[in-house]
Amino acid sequence: MEIEKILKLSIFSILLLISLALIALNKLAFSMDLQGGLLTLIKPAEPGNLTQIAEIIQKRVEALGLAEHKVSINDSFIQILSLNNESIPRLIEEGRFEAKILRRIPLVNGSGEFILEEKHGVKVEAGKLIIGNKSYGEGETFRLEEIEFKVLNLTNDSAFVEGLFFENEDVKNVYPQLSYVRYNPDFKRWEFRIPVEISGEASRRFEALTRNAGRRLVPGGFVLDADLLYYLNGKLVSSLPLPVQMAGRKLESIAILGYDTRSLAQEKLEKIRLALETGELPKLEIEGSEKISPKIKMAKESFFAGTALFFLLSLLIAFKKYGKLGVYFSGMLASELLIIVGIASLTQIALKPGWIFDLFSIYGVFAFACLSFLNYFSLSEKILRKRKFVLRYRFRELIELPKLIKLLAFPISLILLFTPLKGFGLSILIGMAISYLTTSIYKDKLKISPA
Repeated sequence: MEIEKILKLSIFSILLLISLALIALNKLAFSMDLQGGLLTLIKPAEPGNLTQIAEIIQKRVEALGLAEHKVSINDSFIQILSLNNESIPRLIEEGRFEAKILRRIPLVNGSGEFILEEKHGVKVEAGKLIIGNKSYGEGETFRLEEIEFKVLNLTNDSAFVEGLFFENEDVKNVYPQLSYVRYNPDFKRWEFRIPVEISGEASRRFEALTRNAGRRLVPGGFVLDADLLYYLNGKLVSSLPLPVQMAGRKLESIAILGYDTRSLAQEKLEKIRLALETGELPKLEIEGSEKISPKIKMAKESFFAGTALFFLLSLLIAFKKYGKLGVYFSGMLASELLIIVGIASLTQIALKPGWIFDLFSIYGVFAFACLSFLNYFSLSEKILRKRKFVLRYRFRELIELPKLIKLLAFPISLILLFTPLKGFGLSILIGMAISYLTTSIYKDKLKISPA
């Protein structure tokens, strides 16, 4: 029994300390009506389809699970209304994803053949790649057999070019349920994996780019002399050798792979998935931002002041009625309210966006505070004064009133979770869950066994 008491007190103490720390660090985000927000004006660097851009940004808001965000069009600008500007960079990032095949073209005295579906004679002269009577320098692009290529490096012995395998618009489906970040003991690094379904045109390009690629020897065996490169917003995020069995294969799906540290692997997975699931944006610029005042002034301050006032009133009433035990009474009540706020803060950190505290959440906290006060009062009267508050029918005791209130509060709060009043329901439900622990501790203090 002593171990059980210690365990309950330990859990309670940890919850209370975490809640106090989060409140002290101001980690609780309130809704825009209560704390105000920020209106950010976005404009494309070049004229574009604002409706399409706004739709992609809205998709990203939904994919990231961002609460209190509104995307709209105003004249030549896109407006993003949010609690702060932390999410803006991710929402307006280009998200241009490219998978490319790096090919090496062997040269003898500056001449050679580039073999795709057909053979193409190439030369390197004066730092230029000459193909089809046209010349291209390093960094320049050209098209061959309906595939876009980019010249990377030129020497007298070889030319390195990369051909586009697939990009955002070639991805037909992303499989988030099969995506993961996992430690790979063979490479001693963290692996990210995103399976995707690709278009028939992307499959055709892969066939052409790999069918006649050469072979090279690496530790462990032969691979194609063609590497698979993944780029996000023009930056290389992964480079992989291709097994010889992949040469000329028709692909309907492929897993985007890469290796890095755990944090970077997770970051790459999230950014690539977001880009593929929502689409590519043109280059966007932030034109300015404006602070939006809360509709309800001083709401945050009023909430904490009201909580403190409720604690003081309960302390005065309980102390007058029960003496020193009244301090314990009001202390447990105040702790419940603090832990509710702490849990809300914790969900905002761990489960984006988490539980954004709105006006109905505040109403719910104070409604629960009243229910909890009645619970502690009836419990104290029952144990210390042998008085019970019961519902009677024809002189028969049916049920104690605190239990009846809890029985009614639970289903009502559960239903409210699926309405605009979900904040109210959450406050009551979480408060009731906490009260099972706190009520048990209070009973122990009053020298009786937990119910």
